[in-house]
Amino acid sequence: MPIERQIEPTIQVTAQALENSKFCVSEKELRELFVNLISSSMDSAYNPSVHPCFAEIIKQMSPLDAKILKEFPLKDVVAIVDYIKEDTRSRSFSVALENVFISSFKDYDIFQTSASISSLIRLGIIDATKTDKIPDKDFYDPFTQTDFFKEFSQETKRHSPFEIAKTRNYCAKLTPLGQNFFRACVAPKY
Repeated sequence: MPIERQIEPTIQVTAQALENSKFCVSEKELRELFVNLISSSMDSAYNPSVHPCFAEIIKQMSPLDAKILKEFPLKDVVAIVDYIKEDTRSRSFSVALENVFISSFKDYDIFQTSASISSLIRLGIIDATKTDKIPDKDFYDPFTQTDFFKEFSQETKRHSPFEIAKTRNYCAKLTPLGQNFFRACVAPKY
């Protein structure tokens, strides 16, 4: 960072970051978030985005949470679905798996990424309002091509002729807190 942007970091942020980082030092992705948080707290361009709760948020994250968060753009939305089973007679449905996110990280399955999305929602970093959708339906096509959905669809058909497997399409985006977290901890540009 340019010398003219260097400022004295707040003890509240740096002390918490240093204390909490000792629990996560073995995880590269989390270690990077702590380094970025401390660096951002010392940079006048990023310091306004820094919040004292960020150290605690990072401490509660998994390495997969950090990886998935890197896939979230700062302002746009990301496609998310629930896999549901609908009874065509009663028009009722049950959820088989919610907060499904298809990650670019192929070494994780949709159960892990679903749990990670749920965790990021719990932490207040992302919001997944189930009534908001991406208008272009093509964004949701990959969700019907997963092995899980194909097996789920076949099992649903075998179980009852009145039930169908579907996706409930919606989207997720960074919350205002999440946007600041992203700027300060995930993708600062020093």
